[in-house]
Amino acid sequence: MATSQMTKHAEFRRKLNAILPENCRPFVCQGSPYDCRIFVVGLNPATAMENGFWRYWSDCTGFDKVSWFESYKNERKSRPPGPGKKRRLSVGNTRRNLNQLADLIGAYGILETNIYSVPTEHYADLQVEEKVTEVFHFLLTEIKPTLIITHGKDSAGYFSREVREFGNFAIETVAIRGNSHKIINVPHFSRGWSSRKLEEFTDLINNDTGATRGSVSAQTRTELNQEPGGSKMHAVLDYDGCLKYVQENGHPNTIAAIHRYKGALDPNTSIEFRWGNAETPTERSRCIRGAIRRIYEDSLKQGPCSNHFSSTYRVVPG
Repeated sequence: MATSQMTKHAEFRRKLNAILPENCRPFVCQGSPYDCRIFVVGLNPATAMENGFWRYWSDCTGFDKVSWFESYKNERKSRPPGPGKKRRLSVGNTRRNLNQLADLIGAYGILETNIYSVPTEHYADLQVEEKVTEVFHFLLTEIKPTLIITHGKDSAGYFSREVREFGNFAIETVAIRGNSHKIINVPHFSRGWSSRKLEEFTDLINNDTGATRGSVSAQTRTELNQEPGGSKMHAVLDYDGCLKYVQENGHPNTIAAIHRYKGALDPNTSIEFRWGNAETPTERSRCIRGAIRRIYEDSLKQGPCSNHFSSTYRVVPG
């Protein structure tokens, strides 16, 4: 990543850390928060994490959602179920639906945040002194998202005090602290959302905001594949392209692995790769293998390709 971006992330970390209360989760995203044009806003996080937020942060690449999600699942598994429940799900309903929404709107980039950043299992447990919005408004003014999606009546109620009233599923353009945003309120993502309903909601957003549900046009593919000076730091490969690239450039163990995982990739989809510091075809073959392994094992459609390289991937319709 360019030095200027590292400097920008370092300054972002410095500013946020100065106002972030202890043991708080200010947001979750994959990569740079500055790439996120959509905020999904709840009231406060429900799952406290033993590992601090900054453990998953890098001034080079931003936030590592993949590693954070692994910790999230492991910590939930290790905790006893709540009162009256026989077991605790490793992935809660809200988290599952937020992950699917992020997959559907991958091209725009989603930052998940909350009005209040202190985590509690129930909102009623949030103390008066913990209802501080400084972190949220810092993110809002620093990143300036195009669209804000509030879920749940409480988070919507907060915005109705900040801006004029707006109706459910009606996208309105509003001014918040001098910046223009489109804003929409939906029911809480903890219940009542099927895969089909999430897809329909995504279509609504795309129709009103001009998003493309992660699709990459031929022109965009060309732009992604060509950096200034002719250096190809990006690539969009379809199903056959991934296999062919690894078979032509990978080590034997990489080639063997790709055949174990290839069933994870729908032939009608493609993967957008950002190579980072993976410079040789052999290194990029390892990145392709890592991406497909994460898709196969964790059903994650975007994230880091490898622990050894600063490359990332994102699944897009073919």
